[in-house]
Amino acid sequence: MELLLLVFLSGVVFIIYYYFRVVNTPYIEKSNRVDSFVINALERSRHIVLKKYYPFIFWSSHIQIMALVLKTRLNLNYRLKWKPEIFKLNDGQKVRLFWYNPNSEKESCSAPLVIITGGIVSQSVNNSLEIELAMAWGNRGFRVLVFERRGHSKDIQLILPKYSLLGSSDDVYQVFKYANKKYSPSFIIAVGISSGVAPMTLFLNKAIINNYKLASNILCGIGIAPMYNLNGFSKIPAFYSNDLLSKLKSMVRFSHKNLIEAKKINLKKVKEVLKATDLSVFFNKTINLMSNSYNDYIKSHSPILPIYFKKKYSHIPILLFNTSDDPFCRKRDYHQNEKNIKNRNNTLFFFSKYGGHASSLNLKMRIDIISRIIAFTDAIEETKKTHKI
Repeated sequence: MELLLLVFLSGVVFIIYYYFRVVNTPYIEKSNRVDSFVINALERSRHIVLKKYYPFIFWSSHIQIMALVLKTRLNLNYRLKWKPEIFKLNDGQKVRLFWYNPNSEKESCSAPLVIITGGIVSQSVNNSLEIELAMAWGNRGFRVLVFERRGHSKDIQLILPKYSLLGSSDDVYQVFKYANKKYSPSFIIAVGISSGVAPMTLFLNKAIINNYKLASNILCGIGIAPMYNLNGFSKIPAFYSNDLLSKLKSMVRFSHKNLIEAKKINLKKVKEVLKATDLSVFFNKTINLMSNSYNDYIKSHSPILPIYFKKKYSHIPILLFNTSDDPFCRKRDYHQNEKNIKNRNNTLFFFSKYGGHASSLNLKMRIDIISRIIAFTDAIEETKKTHKI
């Protein structure tokens, strides 16, 4: 009897703690300049975008991430029928595109298009977030494209010593241009996940200058767990660092195999990359392999600079999702660089207390932010119809 009473009281205490300390209401911070149509869209969707977040009952960021990884490795994700396509970039490098369109009988229709650039080890659409996003938008009549960046494929090797660790905005531009021409979608939504936020954001900033016609067809950008500090690799907990380092080394070893055998790459630099014992060293050695200088690489690939990018007439809105307990893309990095980060116009920064890195699992073990993303993009679409942009 005493044991049952103890269990009951413990349960009551847990529930009280969960509802008053764990359940939280997210909030939004804005960049220095946000146009009225973006503010109006946020107000229209506020009841969903900023609704209370009920985290997975084990709300620790580490448990959230491990649950998501386990879900992927046990193949518990929804099985979607992807249509793969090999796409050749301007320099001859082949990459794989994954298309998802449940309404395949309407293949020629100009359905809205969502283009997703994945994270640093994303391969062959094996990420729960990519799959759930594709399913959510696909079921609403959208066409979805997941772009597998160069050097990240399991079976396509590099033909040039041009590895893309953090993604290339030039490659993203070519994919967007091709997809827009192929289907003439009514509009495009650009989505970046983790390190994929950087090339997506830089592309959006450049697009309005380099290809206004394409840029005018982009509704908005969504960034999930963006990096705000290039040196963040040195801060990642060892548990994740070792696993991530192993995956990245395997990726480099396979993607460079032909180049190494043909001696079309600096073998000494490749060996230095593969000998790296931690992520920070690996990252620096990889930059040395990919670019003539650190500064050159930073200018074209940095996950920081795309967010700092200043263009007074940049009107493509971006909503960036962050969690305060993300062990990779930390909130302190945002605050340390806040002044510069907020220089990009029409940028909204969403923060929730829990959620880990690109996981944010709710009580149903589903990714909570998806409904918030769709509510915001729907509101942007409706608002743009009534505003002269």
